[in-house]
Amino acid sequence: MSRGRSDSGIWLRWCLVLFAMVSALGVCGPALYWRFKKGISLRTNSHSKLSCPPCICDCPPPLSLFQVAPVVLVVVNIID
Repeated sequence: MSRGRSDSGIWLRWCLVLFAMVSALGVCGPALYWRFKKGISLRTNSHSKLSCPPCICDCPPPLSLFQVAPVVLVVVNIID
């Protein structure tokens, strides 16, 4: 009878260890993957990044909250 309990305890412990390892890989895996992929791509394509021209951005300036929703801000100021 005691043999069955120790076997179930060992299985429970292995399942918890496996769950902990899968959880850790699920959390840390994507970050490590992108870090290693970025490091490898920089080594293989370092000359192509230097030949790329800089990007030109002619975006309009950002809007203020009064331009986006003036009525809502006025109502909030009256209520407060």
